[in-house]
Amino acid sequence: MMAAISGWVREIAVVVLLGWVLEMLVPRQDFRRYVRLVIGLLVLVAVIRPALVLLGHARAPTFPDTADGQVATLIAQGKALEAQDQGASLALYAQKVGEEAAAIADTVPGVGGASGTAEVDTDPTSPSYGDIRSVDVTVRPTGAAIEVGSDGSRPPPARLEAAVQAAVAGGLQVAPSAVGVTVQEGG
Repeated sequence: MMAAISGWVREIAVVVLLGWVLEMLVPRQDFRRYVRLVIGLLVLVAVIRPALVLLGHARAPTFPDTADGQVATLIAQGKALEAQDQGASLALYAQKVGEEAAAIADTVPGVGGASGTAEVDTDPTSPSYGDIRSVDVTVRPTGAAIEVGSDGSRPPPARLEAAVQAAVAGGLQVAPSAVGVTVQEGG
């Protein structure tokens, strides 16, 4: 009796694990709900299989002795895929934050072009996992003079740096100390 219950639980676990791996492999979020529906039906069949066996409508599953090793392998592969997917997502997020920082810097008067990079917390054990750690923006001043006072002079690079730093920090909602600005010479 205990062997039958153990086999039943193992069958349910294998179906759930295979479903989990299959769901992670589906590239689009749209399709994941369909995968969940199919996996849910398979789990339902696995749960009611003992009743079907008792009624004579299905045969009892037989598992090879190596099933535990295969399950462990599937779990390890699933975790590796999950870590790889999270790493790629965080890298894309950092790239998009850098692009957004450059777009914000471009709106500052006196900036003729900008590029940006960002670093995010990639340690899954950290409470700030996924948060923006730092943003570095490189700006090119415009070639035309910007009137600051009656003399029509350009703002010094320090003033431009401060304006870009404040704009990016406010736009991304990060501390100004997390934003580094470099002004390229020769605008």
